[in-house]
Amino acid sequence: MLPQTAEQGGVAERVSQLGAGIKIKKTDIPSLLSTVNHVLSHNVYRQNAALIAEGFKRCSGAKGAADKIEQVCKDIHHSCSVLQNSAIFALSSSFPFSFGSIKISSA
Repeated sequence: MLPQTAEQGGVAERVSQLGAGIKIKKTDIPSLLSTVNHVLSHNVYRQNAALIAEGFKRCSGAKGAADKIEQVCKDIHHSCSVLQNSAIFALSSSFPFSFGSIKISSA
């Protein structure tokens, strides 16, 4: 992989760590040819890239990620609503009110 923007460097590094490619450091023609020939002649890179691709497919792609993020937001919103409603009820029910180390009084 030949990173050309800031975020691509991290991706190239991770691809290299996972054994699915090589992060290219030298861009002269002999170095590029050597790296390409090395990757093409060692099937392990293709196999590891296929494993990564399968992992992406199982994750249901961008739609699956968006659905998960949306669900987490809904869960957080629901939890916050429940806590807020409990706090309002507790505050309106009785004074002075004590919750653990928090003490609330009407005065």
